[in-house]
Parts: sequence; structure tokens; C-alpha cells
Amino acid sequence: MKKFICVLLAIHAFVLIYNAQNKSVVKGDESSAALSAQFLAGGPIRDLPKASDRVFVIDEGPGLDTGCVNSTASPLRISLLVDRVIDQTSTNGIISQQKAQSLIQKGYLSEFVTISLPVFDVDLAEGEIDKVFLNGFEIGILTGSNDTWKLNEYRVPVWLLKFGTLDPQGGNARASENIIEIQIDVGGDPTMWCTGADWAAASFKALSPTIFVHGNNSDGTFFSKFDRMTHYFDENGIPYDNSINFDPPANTIEKNATQLAVKLPKIADRFGVDSFHLIAHSKGGLDVRYFLQFLYPLFLKDKYKILSLTTLGTPHNGSVGADLRTSYSDATKKKASVEYRNIAAFARIANWYSGEDNDIAHPYLRTDYAARFNSFNIPGLAFLKADGTLKTKYYTISADADQDNSQTINLDSEFIELTQDDPQLLSQYNGNFGSFRARNLVDGLYQFIRKNREVTLEYVQATTIFGKPYTKAIITGVPNSQELGNDTLVTVKSGTGEGSFQQLTTDRAEFTGGLGKNHSSIGGRLSGQTSIVWILAAEREEGDLQ
Repeated sequence: MKKFICVLLAIHAFVLIYNAQNKSVVKGDESSAALSAQFLAGGPIRDLPKASDRVFVIDEGPGLDTGCVNSTASPLRISLLVDRVIDQTSTNGIISQQKAQSLIQKGYLSEFVTISLPVFDVDLAEGEIDKVFLNGFEIGILTGSNDTWKLNEYRVPVWLLKFGTLDPQGGNARASENIIEIQIDVGGDPTMWCTGADWAAASFKALSPTIFVHGNNSDGTFFSKFDRMTHYFDENGIPYDNSINFDPPANTIEKNATQLAVKLPKIADRFGVDSFHLIAHSKGGLDVRYFLQFLYPLFLKDKYKILSLTTLGTPHNGSVGADLRTSYSDATKKKASVEYRNIAAFARIANWYSGEDNDIAHPYLRTDYAARFNSFNIPGLAFLKADGTLKTKYYTISADADQDNSQTINLDSEFIELTQDDPQLLSQYNGNFGSFRARNLVDGLYQFIRKNREVTLEYVQATTIFGKPYTKAIITGVPNSQELGNDTLVTVKSGTGEGSFQQLTTDRAEFTGGLGKNHSSIGGRLSGQTSIVWILAAEREEGDLQ
């Protein structure tokens, strides 16, 4: 028995000596040497969330990896930076509670942000109370147990988080600082309890921004004129960018696609995101299609995800108006005498589209070019979708400008917005005959596109009645089997990509009758209301609202 008692006394003495040598912080009658060892090892909770544009993580810095400290070191202050832009009008990263609730109700933003915080040795059952604050707001207390790590998570109102802000100079998103504060052992004995944190994270769900791509011979302001899409996006708090301006404004599909490969990443970084949506008007849709097939897989796919593409009045099957324009221009350049066949009311069209055409983009809008483009682009996009490189959802919006089913352009509302995008038409509108002349010019083109599916150009050698030889250009309209509604430049069928691009699309909208739109007004509020439904669907499937 005496031998047993001696052994116990020896063990007790060893423990006392060991504790005296290794104790750095005392909590009750416990040693924290083991705590320090676990901190040095990083603790058992090392499954850090993967950082993204909706998950923000801090793994080192003030307030972290401190060892187990008591309230004399309180509070622990952890700085978490968030650069995701949610409200592009905010200059301080703060979203008001009212605006946050509006975005939540519309499905653009999650109701809560989750704050994740792995902490050590929280003796809650024994009376240790450690309070947690986010940007000065108390969000809860730490939970845990003796000598163990526990991941604490708090679901707090999303408006408590500070988000990124746009850089006025167009640079990357500016990060906002969020302070997570731990007040240790509130009201207790300063040496009684201790704790420490390993890392911190904040996660939420949000709508990715939309980037607008303008059409031929235009610029980004196309989307902000009249009551167009950006006004609808502003009113509803939808993040967007319409800063893309192709240089020059009229260019080839390949060169515009190259510009997109440079501009799109910069815009995404400006919002602090790795995914976004595209809305493209007219030829801009073809530029984007080429970019998605050839340049996105090479330069952007590993960092950015393009969730959806919505095209507005894009001539997926070409435009017979471009056929006529380029044919007439070619004949003019060759000083040929022009003969028209099966082309009614051409005098009105010629007065609008007259002289040599120096717009290098028009040949890319022809119906014959569209057929060649579709022959390689559609299989290419289908292949990239099948192998998982592209997860983009495709949508189309097309329109007929005839609002009263008269099969003519006879109302000012059917063409007035065109004057803001076509200086020649605006000049006619402001001339002596006012809207009458401008309306009839538009109707001439509308009727031509309505009745013809393509234009052929043939050169023949002829002789005048005086025996002088000359070159004659024969421009012939090839009739449609049925008359086709159009937006004054692109038919409804071409805008939907019937028989071509349509096979890749998820959904489409056609604005006809009382909802009819021309090639300019198709960029208006109704398209905004329509496209946001598709954008949300794509976002919930592959984006940041999953």
C-alpha cells in the first residue's frame, strides 16, 4: 500500500512540475499547453471553404491563430474583406435594409449571410460567455466545449455585411472591410476562460451582373436611351454594365470578338465576380457567338463563367436588308448602271441607303454569310456545351414593328425610336416633310424585308442605243413564300434563329401586334422584364443563386 501511495504522490508531483513549466493561460484548474499545441498544428478544423465571388475567407491576420487567450486580450478583432459588388450605386458598400429587402423579395439576393468561425475551448456549459459581433452588431455567442474545436455558424441579415464598391476609375472592385469581433468571457473572471479562432468566412447568394453588348455602328448608350433596358435594371437593382464601346463601332465579327475577350474580364473584375450574363443587340449577338466558340475556351473558361446570352434582334439567319445594302454599294463602287428586279418601292429605300457603303460590318449581316457562319458556329457551340466547356443558356428576343396589324409602318410609335440611332433618318424626320417622309422611308425598308428572303447581284455587259458599252448590275429580290414580320431590319424568324441557332436556345420571345417593336425599341423595358426571368433561371441553375 505504501508503495502504491508513493507512486501516486510521484505522479502528482510530476503533473505539478509539468504544469508549472508549460502553463501560459490558466482557465479554472486546466493547463492550456495542449491548446497551444493544437493552434500550432492549425487545429482539427482545417476544411476552409473555397473562396469565390460569394464566399470570402480570412485564414491569417489579427484576431486569428492567437492561441487560447483570455479576456485580457479581448476583443479579438478579425478583418474580413468583401469585394463583391451588389449595389453598384453604393459608395461605402452598405446596402440599406429597405433595398436589401427589395432585392431579397425579387430573388436577387439571399436573405442571410452565413458567418463561419471555428473556435477552440468554449466552456459554455461551465458558464463561459463569449459574444460575437459583425460590424458592431451582436450576432450571437460562441458555442463549444472543453479542449475541443467547434465550427460556429451564424445566419445574420444580409444587410449587416459590407459589400464591394465600383472603382470610379474603372479598376477592380474595391473591397469593404467587415469586422468580426469576439468579446471573450463577458463579465467573467479575466483569467478564468480562454478561446481562440482559426479562420473566418462569410458566404451569401447574389445575382451576377449583366453585361450589355451593342450592335453595329452603335455604342453602349444604345441601352440607356429612351425608356430602355438600363432604366428597368436601375429601378429594380439589377447589377449591369453597358460600358462596352467597340472601336471602331463598325467592325468584323472576328475583331469585335477579340475586343470582347479583353473587355469582359475587366468588367467582371470591376464587379468582383467570376460569372456574368450577356445581353447583345443586333450584330453584337453574332460577335458574342464567335467569341464563345473560339476565344472563351482559350482565354476565359478557367476563371469566368458566362451564364446566359440573350440576343435582341440579332440576325441569326442574316438580314435581306444587308443583302440589298451591300449589293447596291458594290454596284456603286464599280460605277455600274443598276437595274432592279422584284424590288418594289426601292426609290424610298435608296434615298435612305444611298451611295458607297464603307461599313465593313455589313457583309457579315448578309443572308449568305449567315448561312456559312451558322454552318460552323452552331456545331462548335453544341460541342462545347456537350463537353462541359460552355454552360451558357441561350435566349432570343425578336419583333415585328407593325403594331396595328396593318402590315405597314403607318404609326409614329412604330419607328420613332429609330431616329435616335440613325442620323440620316433623324435628318429626314426633322426635314420639310417631317414624320411623313421618315415614316415612308422606314416602311419602304420594312416592306422590302417583309417580301424578300435574299438579294442576288449579277453583272452583265450591255450597250447603249448609241453603241457604247457599259456594265449593268442587276439586283434582284428573291420573294419569300410568305410575307414576314420584321423589326425594320431583321425578320422575326431570323431573330429567333429559326432552322439554325434556335436549336441551341432554351427559350424565346416574339414581340408582335400591340407589343410590336422596331430594331431600336426592341432594347426597351419589355425586353428587360423578359430577360430577367431567363437570367434568374440560369443563375439558379449554374450561378451564384444555386
